[in-house]
This record gives sequence, structure tokens and C-alpha cells, in this order.
Amino acid sequence: MAKSAFRQALEEAIEQRHSAVHPWSEAWTSGKLDRRLLGEWVKQHFHYVSHFSEWLGAVYATCPHWDVQHFLLENITEEEGFVGSGDFAPVRHSELLLDFAETCGMKRDEILSCAGQRRAAARDARPAELVRRAVAPSRSSRRCRAC
Repeated sequence: MAKSAFRQALEEAIEQRHSAVHPWSEAWTSGKLDRRLLGEWVKQHFHYVSHFSEWLGAVYATCPHWDVQHFLLENITEEEGFVGSGDFAPVRHSELLLDFAETCGMKRDEILSCAGQRRAAARDARPAELVRRAVAPSRSSRRCRAC
């Protein structure tokens, strides 16, 4: 299936802000970060990515654009480990992060208990609810407010 111009523009916008071009990623790939720092990063990062599919699902549920819905659904199924990517087998991305933490010397339980505390704070902020409100269809049309 050919990608629409809208889908191509969406993917290009995402690419410009991809984490691969962030200074942290550059320090990581150049070997400037040790295992301890990377393990601490996992403790900070896990609580965000463990909710990522929820955020995408909230946007998907209220988005009237089929191209965007398809893009989001592809992302959710890959994030949750239902489908693989390229030559890679399906695996839940948050599990990959926990495996990486263990390789860095962190205990999985330490990450999960830290994430549990952070999840409680994230629930208070209700990230999925914030997404739902930002893209909720208006009463007069089926267009999302983000459009």
C-alpha cells in the first residue's frame, strides 16, 4: 500500500525529533557513558515508555484520520511485541529495556519498583487523559482538536 502525502509528512516530522539525534544518544553511541549511568537512565526512562502504548491508544481512539490510525496501530503492535520489525522477532519494547538494565548491572526488581513509584505519579498526572482531551473530537465535527 502506497503511503499518502500526509503519512509521509508525519513520518518526516517524527524523524526530525527522533531520539537518535539527541546529545544523550550521541554520548551513548560514542562510548562516553558507563553501565552505571545507562542503568540509571533506564530507571528514569522506563516509567515513560511503559505508558507509551496507552498514549498512542488514546490518540488512536479519537483520531478520525485513517492514515494516522493505521500508523498508530502499527506502532502499538510493534511496541507491545505482537509483530516484529524488519528482521527482528516480536518482543515488547519495555522488556528490551529491562533486559538492557540487567546488562548494565541493575536489578529488574529495582527498575520495576522505581517505575511503580513513578507510575503512581504518572497516574496522578493522567497522561492518557491529557492526550484524550487534546485530541477529543469537537461536538460539531469529527475532526480532532489537534488538526
